[in-house]
Amino acid sequence: MSRIAGMLVAFLCFVQTAGAMMAERRATVPRPDVESIRPTPPAPAPATTVPDGQFKLTADSEVLLNGRACEYKDVPKEATVVRIELSADRKTILKIEFRTKK
Repeated sequence: MSRIAGMLVAFLCFVQTAGAMMAERRATVPRPDVESIRPTPPAPAPATTVPDGQFKLTADSEVLLNGRACEYKDVPKEATVVRIELSADRKTILKIEFRTKK
């Protein structure tokens, strides 16, 4: 008797889930109260592009070659730029680091 009762319960559970799987989905209508709760995507970060024109190297600019201070005119042509620090106007060089291949 318990087997028949167990099969009946299992059958009823299966019928309910099978009916839900066969039903068509209703199209969801956007609700304004729910839309206002959703978080807005973050604003894109400002682009960090190189400004138009040339950078200005002043007498106060610090020039480093392989970690040592030097004059800009002493930097060899094959040296590569490792880092540049710019001022707030994004045109004046505060510090520029070069490295040569060893």
